[in-house]
Amino acid sequence: IIMSSSQAWLDGSYKNVWNGKVNSISTVKGENLIIDAFDDDDIEKTRIMKNGVFKETDEKIFDLTGKRNYEIHMFDPSNIEDESFGVVSEDQRIITWKGKYWMYSMEKIDEAEAKTLKAAAENAKDPADAP
Repeated sequence: IIMSSSQAWLDGSYKNVWNGKVNSISTVKGENLIIDAFDDDDIEKTRIMKNGVFKETDEKIFDLTGKRNYEIHMFDPSNIEDESFGVVSEDQRIITWKGKYWMYSMEKIDEAEAKTLKAAAENAKDPADAP
């Protein structure tokens, strides 16, 4: 593992896409990532991202990105074993992640789109689930 001091990703809002669907919004500032999951009753999850050269990429990640090694290690500070590894696109606007059992992408969006996606997810909830 080689750690790097320069940040490979862009700060700001990202839509998290899993199985072709946006399921949450992430806000990134430096090494800190906050995930606002649409189906988790407004529970925000905090993660830490570290830059570097990590283990070899999974075959699917390599096929999608052409990258041979992961560039980011993301983990839950309260549960270090809850970790993912990611690669950043050349334009820094997409991070492709691989966890233990899943794969998803974070795609950079502006604040207006983040608000629109959050509002649409809130409106799609069953009224019985509303806060």
